[in-house]
Amino acid sequence: MKTAEDMKAWIDAITKAAKGSEPGPSTPSKLSTSTTNLSPPGRTGRTETISASMEAVPIGNNSDLYQMKFSFEGRLSHKNMLAEPKYANVAIQFPNGKTLIAHDYILAVRCQKLSEIVESKKHKKKRITVVDWKDLEAEAKEPYEAFVHLLPCIYLDEVNLTDMNLQLAVDVTSLAQRFDVKRLQYATEKWIEGQINMGNVHSVLHHAHDLKLESVKSISLAFAFKRLKEFVGNKEETNKLGMDLFHEVVTLQTETDPEFYKIPEIPESQHIKDYKNLYINLQTDPNAGDSYVEVQNEVMRFHKAVLEVWLSLFGSYTVVAALYLALTVF
Repeated sequence: MKTAEDMKAWIDAITKAAKGSEPGPSTPSKLSTSTTNLSPPGRTGRTETISASMEAVPIGNNSDLYQMKFSFEGRLSHKNMLAEPKYANVAIQFPNGKTLIAHDYILAVRCQKLSEIVESKKHKKKRITVVDWKDLEAEAKEPYEAFVHLLPCIYLDEVNLTDMNLQLAVDVTSLAQRFDVKRLQYATEKWIEGQINMGNVHSVLHHAHDLKLESVKSISLAFAFKRLKEFVGNKEETNKLGMDLFHEVVTLQTETDPEFYKIPEIPESQHIKDYKNLYINLQTDPNAGDSYVEVQNEVMRFHKAVLEVWLSLFGSYTVVAALYLALTVF
């Protein structure tokens, strides 16, 4: 709750500090924008519409007291942050020489297991924490490609199966299980289950066995059990399994009703709840965030990378709305 004069000072200070733009209007005002046809980096043909407004509204009948009224329609993925290395503070290096970026504060609220590894590698004198693939103690034949699919799910619970083949899907499942990203794990498991046929079951089984991925291995064995004679009859593919794995398949012939892994239901998205916790942390932890503005002894902390996403859409003339979006909506 602020007076009209306080509100103007608040708007002006944030505008200057965040973007270096000219001061705002002389009285509390409405800031609004509408942006359409947004395609996230690396993804074409996708349209997102963002519409937001922010207004200083009198409280009750007292024309001297104002509060910020905010309305928002649309959705912008925090995964857009993955394409902009400017404010990233985590770099994950892969065997193919490529690197993926991330943000430690996002991992802290969205992926505890990966966050713990990042925290263990931090160096006080270095802004960017470098994590090598070997440090992750994960299994995948195509680790870089699998991580490209893992990170969007960590950032926004987004699961994209349209550009996966079965081998990549098994790799993604392996990483999702390793880092406890259950929404992605169960989604890819269900997709794999629906894609398995006699033409690929041997390779999927072998791949899962190599990765020590018991869930997908069990899914493959369940399919093989129903068509055991045909499965074993494919000598060329069966010989590729190796003696230990082939013995497991043959053992199925002695069982009348073996138990196989049942894929759990895909859990509901938690990203809004998690990002709200990130915002609460900005309000309560004096060390949170990597930047802040101070107006009349009131400190407002924020993360530069999050703010940058919104500024790229809304521009300097609506920097206050952008800042508010960056701190409160997802």
